Amino acid sequence: MSNDTSKTAFVTGATGLIGSHVVAELLRAGYRVRLAVRNRNRLQALEDTLKRFDVIDRWDRLEVYEMPLLNPIRLSQRMQGCTQVFHCAGMVSFDPTREDEILETNIRITNTTVTAARMAHIAVFVHVSSIATLGAIPVESGKQTAQKLITEQNLLTSLKDRSAYSVSKFYAENEVWRASAQGLYTVIVNPAIVLGEGAWDRSSGELIAQAIHHSVFATGGVKGYVDVRDVARAMLLLSCTEAAYGQRFILSSANLSFRELFTQIARAAGKHPPRWTLGRKALTLAATLERGHRRFWGGEVRLSDSVIANALDVSRYDGSRITRLCSFDYTPIEQTIDRVVKACLQETKHR
Repeated sequence: MSNDTSKTAFVTGATGLIGSHVVAELLRAGYRVRLAVRNRNRLQALEDTLKRFDVIDRWDRLEVYEMPLLNPIRLSQRMQGCTQVFHCAGMVSFDPTREDEILETNIRITNTTVTAARMAHIAVFVHVSSIATLGAIPVESGKQTAQKLITEQNLLTSLKDRSAYSVSKFYAENEVWRASAQGLYTVIVNPAIVLGEGAWDRSSGELIAQAIHHSVFATGGVKGYVDVRDVARAMLLLSCTEAAYGQRFILSSANLSFRELFTQIARAAGKHPPRWTLGRKALTLAATLERGHRRFWGGEVRLSDSVIANALDVSRYDGSRITRLCSFDYTPIEQTIDRVVKACLQETKHR
């Protein structure tokens, strides 16, 4: 993409995995970038990403505003003069004790941000959602459906038994669709599990770190995966593609079982692949032990019912829509895993 020094973009969640990479892509494309961050002390994560992309010397093209995403009037003032908004902020947690916080945070900040974008007459609003808002493949009596791919047409028809995170992202999407119906040009991306460097103590970064150091076990679930750099490239590309406006795009480059994923991670790290596959009984027992541990020591719930269901779920995703609309190729997932594992080993070796 050619450099365009006349454009300014606005990014929320710029200290997170996806948001920091979106900022890096924008800087590489010549944009000026305004950031809304909750805490300036977390800017180190953004700096690390910009260093990896070799664009840290463009830091002077950033305007950083420390502000909560709660006041649409104040937020719209910061957006004035921007061409695009990339809404990457959100709370990711599957801890059932934080359900109310997850719901309120993700729905409210999306409502505020799209409202501000409309007030500021933003040209295009790109929203980071999740595959968690998509429906499953309908089960046909007597037919094998496990190999079918979930597409953008598989809409979620029921919120029953969905995690608070999934419900929050579903309602956040509704805020974007409502703004789209009111005239705001929007694009929604639904990334699969995002793999990238950094944040080794949470989300997919923790998954990588755990797989490197504790690769003895795996589960039988199957999920889609995508490189964080591909997500950032796709978001910028779609924001400049009129045919994408008013549409959603699954971003997924490969479908892997957890055993396949952990095996590739182990090999990239020079470790042995997982030997045993855990089923529901073993995970339920582990969850019971965790609850007992929390009674005495506290801590976040990790093996919630939704996490166990996700670990065992078989869902394959079709991320090809963007490749049919745009000139876009995904990074081979093997290359992504190799790069991310090497970064994890380098950055966590002294911990």
